[in-house]
Amino acid sequence: MELKHQALLLGYLIREILDRSGKEGEEVVLEAVQAYGEGRGKRMARTALENGCRNDLLGYLLYIEVDPDDTGNKFRIESRRPYFRVKATKCGWHEIWREHDMSDVGRIYCRDIDKAILRGFNSELRFDVPRNLNDGSTFCEFNYLDWSLGLPDLCRFLVKRRRAKKKALKPWDFHCVDVLRSFSQVILKHLGEDGEKAILQGLEQFSREFGVEDHRRLWSVLAAIDPRSPLLKLDGQDMFPARGQ
Repeated sequence: MELKHQALLLGYLIREILDRSGKEGEEVVLEAVQAYGEGRGKRMARTALENGCRNDLLGYLLYIEVDPDDTGNKFRIESRRPYFRVKATKCGWHEIWREHDMSDVGRIYCRDIDKAILRGFNSELRFDVPRNLNDGSTFCEFNYLDWSLGLPDLCRFLVKRRRAKKKALKPWDFHCVDVLRSFSQVILKHLGEDGEKAILQGLEQFSREFGVEDHRRLWSVLAAIDPRSPLLKLDGQDMFPARGQ
């Protein structure tokens, strides 16, 4: 799987929540985004500590689970002092959602995802995203307010990054399942039986877009990661036809 699988799975699940819950659905989506992001951040924090790295902003940037080189994102350092500020002029998620008429998905998802990940990693670190592509800006702006990037910090980052990537990066299969698990917990909590229908409808759209084999792959990875997941009781891996059949 690849970025497109994760981005569209997010889109399908978020659209289902909004279609079934209207305006109140935005709060459900935000809760799901926060649960997913904070879970990622906590996992990153554990990995950093296990590898002898502090849970500071250097550790956060070292142990990000998605390789920026694998997303199509384009970043530019805007300032190193008095705090580290980065501008993203292109985002792979934003491009995919725009191509699939899902700008509303990006607007809600990107409102808090980066803050949620950092909050899970270390809630004491200060971080701000004043501009976002999905809100109509021409770039995203990330302000890491507790880190001033000096030459020693840059050297440490470059020296440690290759080793950290081997420990931190997760495959897209994992990221897709992580989205499905995190969002489904919130969907089922708020929508109950209707939430099951929302999840299955989202998965049906996923299957029609990518084919039944990728759908089965999603279910297989879920069973390997979380064999007790209540999602497995939905038994959705064989119920949707592949695209074109």
